Amino acid sequence: MPNFSERNNLRTTNIPIVIRNDAQDDFRMWLIGLAKQVGLPIDTIRRLVCQKTYQAEDPYNWSPNEYMENETKEKLRNAAWYYVYDVAEVFYGSISSPTKKQEYTSELNTYFQTNGYGWKFENGQVLFRGSEVEEQAFANAVQSLSTNRTAQNELKLALDDLSKRPTADTTGAVHHAMAAVECLCRDKFNAQSQTLGAIIQRNRSAFVRPIDDILEKLWGFASNHGRHVQTGGAASEEDAELVLNLCSSLITYLSKTLP
Repeated sequence: MPNFSERNNLRTTNIPIVIRNDAQDDFRMWLIGLAKQVGLPIDTIRRLVCQKTYQAEDPYNWSPNEYMENETKEKLRNAAWYYVYDVAEVFYGSISSPTKKQEYTSELNTYFQTNGYGWKFENGQVLFRGSEVEEQAFANAVQSLSTNRTAQNELKLALDDLSKRPTADTTGAVHHAMAAVECLCRDKFNAQSQTLGAIIQRNRSAFVRPIDDILEKLWGFASNHGRHVQTGGAASEEDAELVLNLCSSLITYLSKTLP
């Protein structure tokens, strides 16, 4: 049954993202509580925490009681921050009930949004989350590519690369985000063997100015930082995030405006 805030549609929104490459102590303790809430026994929780944080279980603490729970909390508290998200994923995989999986996902996403974490939980994976506007732009782009599975997959791969931790694959994110735009334009102009740069040059009149110039400059940036990367030329995480956001907005726009 929905609780008070859900029944009355009272949700904290537009919380600025302030945490990404971290997992604060409050979240670690809350995560163990969530695992218990959806029905995972503490001995299973301890086993999974130890497995994913590369620590050994205390062989003298074999009874599922308060001491085992305290041991589990201490091990998760001492783990590297990125292992905590591995634990969040393996907890989900150990839940057998579809209803409980849904509850786990909903609660985890609410925690991320309410506490300013730059992550979201989808299909058992912790993924990169932008602002509310950026998230909507990405969702719109995915929807716009519903008939172009190749382009849609490229866009999702860009998000996957940006979600990799402890270090985001910014080169892959830039490459795949731009590839999604290229696949869309190839489909629109029936030019499967042409690069995006060639498509723009040959069909410049089809683009509203200065969108053609924006696309060319973005294509050039992606070529330098996402395909033919020179030494020291990998895109920063901020650069990759910007490219993904721009490509998402452009995909929705081009889907509507290109013939």
